[in-house]
Amino acid sequence: MPQSKEGAAIAIVSGLFAGGLIAALAIPCRYILDDDGLLIQAGVLKEKIKYSEIRDATLSSNLLSAPALSLRRVKVTLNHGFRLVSPLDREKFIEDLKSRI
Repeated sequence: MPQSKEGAAIAIVSGLFAGGLIAALAIPCRYILDDDGLLIQAGVLKEKIKYSEIRDATLSSNLLSAPALSLRRVKVTLNHGFRLVSPLDREKFIEDLKSRI
């Protein structure tokens, strides 16, 4: 019986650790259009993209992994590659972003 209690404790601790790690990498998930670029924040990870590097922004439902909590996404096309984001109001985000690039 002691082994099953130890196994249960290990499973609980492992689950809490995994959940905490996922939360740290996903929450908060936000996108900020500031004076000189787009700031993408997913948990503790941050990326700043200058407006001069952005070529386009379009609606997307791409399934690739991204700092996005929804499949209702916006594809931000860059000089080299793209980023997927999931702002609450996709149309307004695209409009605001396009007015700055």
